Amino acid sequence: PGAIALNFHTNNTGALKDVTVRAVDPVGHPGLVGVAFDDHWFGPGNARYLEVDGFQTGVRIGSAQNHTTLEHVTVRHCGVGLENTGHAVSVRGLHTFGCARAVKAAGGLTVLVDSRLVEGPGGTAIELGKSGALLSNVKTAGYDIAVDATLGKVAGPSITAWTSRAPAATARSTRSSPASA
Repeated sequence: PGAIALNFHTNNTGALKDVTVRAVDPVGHPGLVGVAFDDHWFGPGNARYLEVDGFQTGVRIGSAQNHTTLEHVTVRHCGVGLENTGHAVSVRGLHTFGCARAVKAAGGLTVLVDSRLVEGPGGTAIELGKSGALLSNVKTAGYDIAVDATLGKVAGPSITAWTSRAPAATARSTRSSPASA
């Protein structure tokens, strides 16, 4: 209890790949954090094919000054699957199983695509608080509400595309064809 299994730090091009972090007793005695991207001045950096089992928080994005990218991350038996404390993180392929809260973001920007948040115990799958978010192709199961955000709640269980703020209008670009000779 209270342990961070792996606190990963990198600058510029570092990556964490093909790693499994598991508490000795994932259900009965979870650790504090499975994998933390928590050091000051972290990033940019990424993780691929990461599995975390049995922690109060599976993956925590903490003091990252730069962008964090996660791909193909599986989190099981955690209080919170992915926690973003206020930075920019992009995630493709987050799969959570049996997490009380699949995603919790307290600020920053969280992009979540092609993800499955299942075996929830009821409650809310994704809690956004003041965080900006873009969700695409996200499926939930076992949760009462898919998203709880400042903009409102999303029932789920499938989210095709959703943003925490209304998209800004952009100027239309015009395309001209080359003159014929």
